[in-house]
Amino acid sequence: IDAIGDDITLESRDLLMGLQAEYEAMEPKMQRFVKNYSKLNDALLAYQAIVDKNAADAVQKQIDSIKDMGELTLDNEETIRGIRADYDALTTNQKILVDATALLDAEAKIKALRQVRIDHLKELITQISSPVTLADEPVITEAMEIYEWMYMDERQQIDYETLLAANTA
Repeated sequence: IDAIGDDITLESRDLLMGLQAEYEAMEPKMQRFVKNYSKLNDALLAYQAIVDKNAADAVQKQIDSIKDMGELTLDNEETIRGIRADYDALTTNQKILVDATALLDAEAKIKALRQVRIDHLKELITQISSPVTLADEPVITEAMEIYEWMYMDERQQIDYETLLAANTA
């Protein structure tokens, strides 16, 4: 344990984990004789702080890149979902180190864009004649294309039976 030194880095991992494993493998009555365990514990905490900061910094960099995307569109949705997944994978301690405001704003914007898409599709469906005529073909084609790009939770909000009936007519 005395060999740990004062400069803890990511490269200290193997040494620290090895020492921790050796300590934990000792009988509890033998652990009492390890007088410098606090040095190992402090080093492990310092190492974990470095790991947490590196993980948080990597996600923060992704979140900060959102502003470089310009005006968000639905084309950015998968990227935003990926950033969210990386943020969600962080530990609680790591999340504390991240300013997720831009991510939350981007998610709200994407949600609003998805709602516009849903509303537009609903409007298209109402424009389809009953009975369906040849003049409805462009509207039906556009509606089907929009529907195909929707996620399942969006599709559940659409009157698909009417759209399907129009498409097969």
